[in-house]
Amino acid sequence: MKISKRITSIGSLLGISCGLSYGLWIACLAVSSNLQALGTVPPKQTRPKLLKTPTTYCNPLNLDYGFEIKRPYSDFESHRSTADPACILYKNKYYLFSTNQYGYWWSNNLANWHFVSHSFAPNSSNDQVCAPAAWPTKNGVLFLPCYTEKDDLPLYISKNPKNGKWKEASKNFGLHAWDPSLFEDDDGKLYIYWNSSNVFPLYGVELDAKKNYTPVGKRVDLMKLDPKNHGWEQFGENNQNGQMEPFVEGAWMNKINGRYYLQYGAPGSEFNTYGDGVYTSDKPLGPFKYQAHNPFAWKPTGFIPGCGHGSTFEDRYGNLWHTSTMVIAVKYKFERRLGLFRTGVDRDGVLYTDTTFGDYPQKIAQVKNEPGQDFSGWMLLSYKKKTWASSAKTEPSLAVDENIKTYWCASDAKPGQFFAIDLGKVANVNAIQINYAVDGSKFYGKPLGLRHRYKLYDSIDGVNWTLLVDKSKNE
Repeated sequence: MKISKRITSIGSLLGISCGLSYGLWIACLAVSSNLQALGTVPPKQTRPKLLKTPTTYCNPLNLDYGFEIKRPYSDFESHRSTADPACILYKNKYYLFSTNQYGYWWSNNLANWHFVSHSFAPNSSNDQVCAPAAWPTKNGVLFLPCYTEKDDLPLYISKNPKNGKWKEASKNFGLHAWDPSLFEDDDGKLYIYWNSSNVFPLYGVELDAKKNYTPVGKRVDLMKLDPKNHGWEQFGENNQNGQMEPFVEGAWMNKINGRYYLQYGAPGSEFNTYGDGVYTSDKPLGPFKYQAHNPFAWKPTGFIPGCGHGSTFEDRYGNLWHTSTMVIAVKYKFERRLGLFRTGVDRDGVLYTDTTFGDYPQKIAQVKNEPGQDFSGWMLLSYKKKTWASSAKTEPSLAVDENIKTYWCASDAKPGQFFAIDLGKVANVNAIQINYAVDGSKFYGKPLGLRHRYKLYDSIDGVNWTLLVDKSKNE
């Protein structure tokens, strides 16, 4: 949402229509130069123009995240989560697949995402798709969930994923690949890369699409972590726990300017240091060489940290993007969200991702340009500003402390609860980001029909309020 109006206060009246309490993070952003010359006397006001189609986005991505599935071997509080994104461009639309969502999303513009409810066959760990692979081939989108040694599941294909039309490309995909990734080369040859382990390496092998997608030859050991020489691969928060070997996972392959880029996630999805590294080669199965500049995608600080186990794709203008896993890890160590960042390859062939101001609004590229040119320039106005609320299970100030691990929560889930911020001065507010946390939920999986409904008001004097955004009938 983009707002162009000078205001001193913002209030949000929340009317949540489902029987649980929602916590709240909120951020107000503006162009910093506008704050320097503003007087204390409010000028004549004009109503802002709200854009129906966003021209910016903000991390974490604004998605209807599903709830973590119930597992007999884990006792954690109900929470929304997903991870391990695979994002592709197919027939001029973007498709985003991730862990345990009972479906996936599509978008025309990388800002508005539409959910497609679809159930694939679960694996023996009761995952409704875990760390999936997706690739746009000449025959359609290939889709492969995680497999364990106990699984005997299909490889899927679709020429119309927007409408949820899938069929089995292989009824019994024989390769038991955990954390798989698919890649079709320019010559039409298909490859699979996989594994998630702190003992074994990433593997790769060619697949024969004409023979039920069976392996061509023996699998190849591609790479292992080397934390003694690559410090960012060291296990733990801030890479400070060497008591366990780090995990390599999340393989992804891209061919850029004739060179193969094998990407991988490390050292652990629950840590702020979760990032993506890359090895390069002249051949799709190597041998691979560690890129001197690594990790190529990393974001250990900010409102929400983490930039690992992602996927790199090209948009319709030829720009590179990298989707990633971002971490909260409060309700459960694997409480996570998704992020999206611009990516590029420099003149020396070095793959890199721009996570600068990665929590702030970014423009959505409409032309071919370079990473870093899409930053909106809007700065945070709401950090540690005065807040108040109708009630508080947790302090209202926690909604504006620039930390996704904390949040304000009302004392109950009854309609009419409100939260307000006083920005302390008249300012041009260009965007408002609202992130919901879940508190006291009993939901698991993907219950359809839950909605975030609220009204957003603005005021110059804190007394007279005007309705700015009405999401009370949001579907």
